[in-house]
Amino acid sequence: MTRPPGMVLDPLSVCLAVLAVWTVALLTAVRLSRRAADRLGAARTRLLRALWPVPPPGGRMLLARLSVLRL
Repeated sequence: MTRPPGMVLDPLSVCLAVLAVWTVALLTAVRLSRRAADRLGAARTRLLRALWPVPPPGGRMLLARLSVLRL
């Protein structure tokens, strides 16, 4: 279909095209943000595990001895 020169586009067609482009852009942004959030969440979990202090071996026995020594 060809348009004669000087003919204005149908407003409904323009509106539908704009809505389609915005919908695709929005869905793409949501998908990318979920992937980024998943990666950030995994990285945060790894960081917190790495920063969590590792208790020394036999730590409960030392605490029991400390409470006895206070008496």
